[in-house]
Order: sequence, then structure tokens, then C-alpha cells
Amino acid sequence: MQSVFLGSDRRYNRYWLFLGPCNVYDPGHRRVYFESSEDGHWEVIDAEEALCALLSVLDDRGKREALLIESLEKRIVFLCQVMSSRMVKSDRIDNLVQSDQSELDRLEKTLIHQYLM
Repeated sequence: MQSVFLGSDRRYNRYWLFLGPCNVYDPGHRRVYFESSEDGHWEVIDAEEALCALLSVLDDRGKREALLIESLEKRIVFLCQVMSSRMVKSDRIDNLVQSDQSELDRLEKTLIHQYLM
């Protein structure tokens, strides 16, 4: 498994991309991971909307966030393609779990809240 450090934000939260010899359909493959600087917990950014929400709250005036924005923008097309293809595949599943959407909503609120504080 190869990890790519994407950068950190103004609160020293770190963002990672994991690649590797794992199967392309592995749920952890090619997703952006958020590592909290406060308590070390991890969250997954695996939807295009959450990725766009993150980009919208980052500020390029700070060195850390400017580098993170640059790193994400360099990979945005690739990440959105991967995220979109996962969404299409998940739409085909009849018993889509409602908690997944709740998790996405919670992640977006968490990210936005962290940057606005």
C-alpha cells in the first residue's frame, strides 16, 4: 500500500491518498483520508460533494492550505472520476443503506465546521 501525503490545513489536520496493489474495488482505494490533529481520528472523503466542500473552505493565503489546494487540484479530475464511478456502482445496489448518506452529511458538516471555527 502506498500512501501519498496531500498536505495539511491551518489546524494541522493531515490529508492522505492511499494507493497500492489492492483491488481497484477495495473500498479504501483511491480515497482522500482526513487525519485529525486534535484526537487522531480518521475520516474518509469519498464523495465529489465532500471533496468540493473541502476545497471551498480552504484558504490559499496560508502556506499549508495553498499546498493542499494545489495537491488536491492536481488530482481532482482523477478523484472525481473514481468517486463518480463508485456512486454509479452503488446506485445499482437495491438496498442502499441510508446511513451512508447520513455519514456523508455528517462529514461535510464536520469539515465545514472545523474551517469556520
